[in-house]
Amino acid sequence: MATSMAIHNSVVEFILFGLTQDAGKQKAIFGIFLILYLVTLSGNFLIVATIKTSRTLGSPMYFFLFYLSFADACFHTTTAPRMIVDFLLKNTTISFSECIVQVSSFHFFGCLEIFILILMALDHYVAICKSLHYMTIRSQQVCGVLVAVAWMGSCLYSLAQIFLSWRISIITKWSSKATRRKLYLKSAVEKYKIHKLFETCKDPMKWLL
Repeated sequence: MATSMAIHNSVVEFILFGLTQDAGKQKAIFGIFLILYLVTLSGNFLIVATIKTSRTLGSPMYFFLFYLSFADACFHTTTAPRMIVDFLLKNTTISFSECIVQVSSFHFFGCLEIFILILMALDHYVAICKSLHYMTIRSQQVCGVLVAVAWMGSCLYSLAQIFLSWRISIITKWSSKATRRKLYLKSAVEKYKIHKLFETCKDPMKWLL
């Protein structure tokens, strides 16, 4: 991945080289990734629709599985469609702001999946170790609060990633400005030395002073 710089030397966009530059291989990879993405998306939405429409799948395990499938579908949608489309395009660039949005969404849904998997593990632990009190501990209200906490935790984690990315951009901009000042001063000093040298050559008596 290479970066394109503007006149003020800050990052404007990223150039995505992809997996290969061969046109034939790109079409083959496009077909493979498109099929995998559609299968993943169809499977996740099938689980979501089944749990939502079924009256018998009302246990906490299926409640968490519903949000896990939804988060997994969104997680793959953050990167896969753009990557699949880029296999057919010649100009594969992404702006800095689009990259920030993609990275934040990637971290958000990835972190949400991890939190929901932790909740599912805790659900299994309570079902095995606290089986007599399972329905009291794992009520619908408690599960809803836990999922809401998982969403808020993922949002905070994603915001932290955005803050760090913007901070890196600002630091890069400041360092580039400082580098330009140093180069300007160095050039000015060299010009001054050359000017003094020419003056000395014009008046050889200055060598004796």
